[in-house]
Amino acid sequence: MLISQYRGENKTYKEIGIVLGISAERVRQILHDLPKQKYCKNHERHYFNFCGICKNEADFKHILENIKNGKIDDHIQRLCGRGRTKALNIQRTLLVKKLRDEYKHSFLKIAELLKRDPSTIMHLYRKVL
Repeated sequence: MLISQYRGENKTYKEIGIVLGISAERVRQILHDLPKQKYCKNHERHYFNFCGICKNEADFKHILENIKNGKIDDHIQRLCGRGRTKALNIQRTLLVKKLRDEYKHSFLKIAELLKRDPSTIMHLYRKVL
């Protein structure tokens, strides 16, 4: 179990030190050196370095503008593929969320754009965001 998990259970440094066989001061040093978790209010998520969804939103700004203007470029074609990497799934989910919320596209229209079943698009929309 991690020291931070013990701390989450409201144990004192001394209690954690006894369990792990180290001093209370060493526990304090270790906890002080851990990266601080931040909170993204926009997406209601915790992160350490940057919010992955905010980063993807910035990357997709130009793609979304092309969709709004009726242009489908290579990036959209890449998202239509069958790839299942984590980054690609986050990008697809973000795209579905943006198309639905900001551009008021129907699930059917989004499904046709991404060459997916409408129920899959509905699941993506509700799953993460």
